[in-house]
Amino acid sequence: MRRKRIISLVLSACLIVGSAVQGGAATTQEKISDAKAQQQANQSSLQQTQEKIQELESKKGESETYLADLNTQLDDLRSSLEKLQNDYDAKQEELTQLQSDLEDAKADEAQQYEAMKLRIRYMYENSASNYMNLLFESGSISDFLNQAENISQMSKYDRDMLDTYRETKEAIQTKEEQVAQEKEEIVALQQESADKQAAVEELVEATYQQIREYQEDIQSQQTAENDLLTKISSQEDAINDLLRQAKEEEAAARLAAQQAAQAAAEKAAQEAAVQAVQVHQTQLNQQLLVYQLIKMMGKNNNYGGTFA
Repeated sequence: MRRKRIISLVLSACLIVGSAVQGGAATTQEKISDAKAQQQANQSSLQQTQEKIQELESKKGESETYLADLNTQLDDLRSSLEKLQNDYDAKQEELTQLQSDLEDAKADEAQQYEAMKLRIRYMYENSASNYMNLLFESGSISDFLNQAENISQMSKYDRDMLDTYRETKEAIQTKEEQVAQEKEEIVALQQESADKQAAVEELVEATYQQIREYQEDIQSQQTAENDLLTKISSQEDAINDLLRQAKEEEAAARLAAQQAAQAAAEKAAQEAAVQAVQVHQTQLNQQLLVYQLIKMMGKNNNYGGTFA
């Protein structure tokens, strides 16, 4: 009975201390759970942020590749425009030269035409006397025929030269029209290339702006990433501190439980000792009472026996 009493007291002390320990440990464990939950949330946000950075980096890379293609197109268009301008200048020089040649051909034609008219008029006005002079001045019929042939050849030469000048003029006019047409085609190509260049330049500017926006977004996300990494690191330190605190509290609780159990055991032992003394004293008192009763009964009955 005494042993059961001691065990009961020790168990009660352990339960009381254990409850107190569990209460303190639960508070620390709740803090650890909350800190881990917050850290997990931040890690999830960090993963999303890093995925967003990767997505932005990919889009930025695509835009940079597109921009490089646009710049190549722009360089090609500028080279094309430069070549077209050179072709235009060459055609303009050619056209200017053709116009000068045409003026010269017209002047030569007019001059030849005027010279031919004078010779024809002279020959027409003096044809009879010329032929008579040629006849009298010629040493023979052969000389006369030769002189007449010369006059005929001169007339034919005038006609041939006039035809040549006209053909040259017509050829120059045809070439002038052709060059003018080519010049117009070059102007049209210049306008087309200029329009393309303007469109590509707009795309280049828009792509530059898109890349700048991507870069700004990336920097913003990187700032958020760094903030999250800092928070996660701080939370990791806080969790480690709480874990150490929990271990310390657990160790302190175990020590307190041991001390409480020991104190309870000592108290139970003391109480048991006191109780044993009290029981022993009670037994002695009971024995004394019995003795006195027996003695009184012996006197009344003249009982002479001895109380053993």
